[in-house]
Amino acid sequence: MGQAGWKGLCLSLFDYKTEKYVIAKNKKVGLLYRLLQLSILLYLVVWVFVVKKSYQDVDTSLQSAVVTKVKGVAYTNTSELGERLWDVADYVIPPQGDNVFVVITNLIVTTNQRQGTCAEYEGVPDGLCSQDHDCHAGETVIAGNGVKTGRCLRVGNSTRGTCEIFAWCPVETQSMPMEPLLKEAEDFTIYIKNFIRFPKFNFSKYVGLGHGQGLFMGWGLNSSPLRALVGPPRGCAWAFVHTVSACE
Repeated sequence: MGQAGWKGLCLSLFDYKTEKYVIAKNKKVGLLYRLLQLSILLYLVVWVFVVKKSYQDVDTSLQSAVVTKVKGVAYTNTSELGERLWDVADYVIPPQGDNVFVVITNLIVTTNQRQGTCAEYEGVPDGLCSQDHDCHAGETVIAGNGVKTGRCLRVGNSTRGTCEIFAWCPVETQSMPMEPLLKEAEDFTIYIKNFIRFPKFNFSKYVGLGHGQGLFMGWGLNSSPLRALVGPPRGCAWAFVHTVSACE
């Protein structure tokens, strides 16, 4: 490179460059330019922020644990059981689903059952008979309680009776008490502890006594025959627990 070339390169280091704007006095070009700007702005606001919510980050690997505990006692005084006090070990059975616990509020009591022979329950169609040959020995009673012995048991001068069966006797009665035996379930106390963790954000939230954020619960006892027509079965207690994401 010659001396003139080096000189030109050195002088170019001190050059100052600036942009030159050209304003076009054309309404069509100006309108098209503003429409293009508005389209880009609407795309960012409506699609990116409102529809897709791209400004948010979602954690799909949510970790949650719910612990429930029922406290309370119920007192009953019946001819079958006499005086009895029911606690948690008696009326709470293992969970039947996620975030669910079951509280027994009604029961059928059949005392002093032991294996032997007795008459089948008269409400079982396959157990009805008029003669001994209607009861085939060794045949299981369909939807019944035991195995037929071959005898037809009739009361007095009645022409129809029920088959004698080998089963747990006396057989269980099918009549449900009109009033729930454990109606005190309405006053039982339910403790709920809920732990939620979002691993992606390293964020944890504990919901317990005095911390009701993000926790919804419903509880009811259907003990009315009228409500049984439109709600859960009479004498049935139910509860549900629903958790939502906790935020600060």
